[in-house]
Amino acid sequence: MILPGVRPAWGRGGTSLPTEAIRLPRPAGERVIVSLCYGRRVPHPALELASVSKSFGARRAVDDVSLEVAAGEFVAIVGPSGSGKTTALRLIAGFEQPDAGAVRIDGRDVTALPAERRDVSTVFQSYALFPHLSVRDNIAYGPRVRGVPRAERNRQAEELLELVQLPDAAGRRPGELSGGQQQRVALARALANRPSVLLFDEPLGALDRTLREELQLELRRIQRETGSTFVYVTHDQDEAFGMADRLAVMREGRIVQLGTPSEVYDRPADAWVATFVGDGNVVPGVFVGPVDGGTDGEVAADTDLGRLTAARAAPGLAPGARIVAVARPERTTFAAGGGADGIPAVLDDVVALGPRTRLTARTAGGTRFVSIVPREEFAAGVTPGDQVRVHLDPASLAFLPE
Repeated sequence: MILPGVRPAWGRGGTSLPTEAIRLPRPAGERVIVSLCYGRRVPHPALELASVSKSFGARRAVDDVSLEVAAGEFVAIVGPSGSGKTTALRLIAGFEQPDAGAVRIDGRDVTALPAERRDVSTVFQSYALFPHLSVRDNIAYGPRVRGVPRAERNRQAEELLELVQLPDAAGRRPGELSGGQQQRVALARALANRPSVLLFDEPLGALDRTLREELQLELRRIQRETGSTFVYVTHDQDEAFGMADRLAVMREGRIVQLGTPSEVYDRPADAWVATFVGDGNVVPGVFVGPVDGGTDGEVAADTDLGRLTAARAAPGLAPGARIVAVARPERTTFAAGGGADGIPAVLDDVVALGPRTRLTARTAGGTRFVSIVPREEFAAGVTPGDQVRVHLDPASLAFLPE
């Protein structure tokens, strides 16, 4: 196996990996996952949840959840409030004990171990920095507890400050830093422990939008440079889409879909996922089945707005099943005036969103549609109250279970 050359700012034992490709032998038949940060072969996931459950009284917060995270992977757990994502993170960290199932880190069963004995570090929204210590001493605190000599831990702290782009902040106190700078220090302190898995509990939630977007880019850069394994909990879908290799979407204590951001967005498991991870135009109906004489895989459904055709349907749908047709706003268009094609509607609203325009229309029966188009494609003569025809692109339309 050959890995592309990378140059992390630090590595296990304080050494950087060489910039040339790393060649690792791969025994026949062995499944190998490689951590770029440590340049080591790992024949097992960095993190595994095996049928984990946790209840608080009568409420099942996490319900039979299984998840594997490869070494060097960035996985975001997303879901609404109460979905179980934070409880899942606390089970990984050791702040809660599961009622059933197992937690494994680097192949080792840590289910019964307390938090301080698990090879993980957690970055919180509150930073949790020691106000009486300098930035350098905050970062070096973990190595100090582990007995790392002063010179070595200070050198590691300086390297990490370079990594998080705060090289001149070593002698300052946390109270002298901005919120974004304090979060960078919190990240550096977590990395100083060299954990197998780095956990994030909505770390950017208290920051303003501009700073959040800046730190999202920084977190992704740092994760790639170090090859660390990140598990990141957030309710912000945009945040997750912008950083993660894979998303685990949780609802009512279960993972309802796991996949890359593009898979989750383009091929949602059901209507709930489709509308949670992005805007969607939703039309209820009844599944008919394959279209006679249609293109390969084309299917049809009958709705109150007429028969719709789509490029795909969720697996297992039978004719007569209740479904919802889901189309993304960026694949939905409005045409001015009447005509025989499309769905008749009245334009409700026009909003400029920087380089894009968001249009909202409503049918006589009350079904609402949203279209998002580049501003230069918007017909300036169309105003609220005008008649339009709604076009749903069959290539991007999907029929999903209700």
